[in-house]
Amino acid sequence: MTITRRFQIADDKTRITFEEAKALHPDEWVVFSEPRFNTENTTFIDGVVCCHGKDHNVALDRSAEIDGAAAIDFTGTRQYERIIRHDDAKGKSTDQGA
Repeated sequence: MTITRRFQIADDKTRITFEEAKALHPDEWVVFSEPRFNTENTTFIDGVVCCHGKDHNVALDRSAEIDGAAAIDFTGTRQYERIIRHDDAKGKSTDQGA
């Protein structure tokens, strides 16, 4: 792993679920590339962890840098349930319920 501005870049390209990300990276923002959602496009299934860390703004920046689809989510306790998804490099983003 490479450390970038308190964020770790993942070298492994293994797909993991959000539950697995919670166990591996507790209380961190996780950026997924190649996210897969259910057929209604509302529930995250799995993705490839690109990076993870404590800084929400860095997570947003990193997700916007990914060519193609990306998603981020927080693995700790929070007051809301939301996953942010960047559909492509054109800057479009949508909020999806987690």
